[in-house]
Amino acid sequence: MTAKEREKARATLTTKLAAERRARDGAWIGMKKEQALAAGWGKPDKTYRTRTASGTFEQWHYRNYPSTVKSYDFINGVLTAIQD
Repeated sequence: MTAKEREKARATLTTKLAAERRARDGAWIGMKKEQALAAGWGKPDKTYRTRTASGTFEQWHYRNYPSTVKSYDFINGVLTAIQD
């Protein structure tokens, strides 16, 4: 297998794995804020934003009653953590 063929196979696998993650839970590390909004999550119940010299940190909180809170952390518009 040539280097070009290996790279193509790797890209195909990456795309397939990303699609499986989206189908499984609708959120994945590396997705952009715009993708999250387009996925139909709705507006967060609370949003916290911190701006620093290195960029913007944003945390979205969704409350699922009675007591569950789910948080999504974005750095510079990219999802970096999911907290259940």
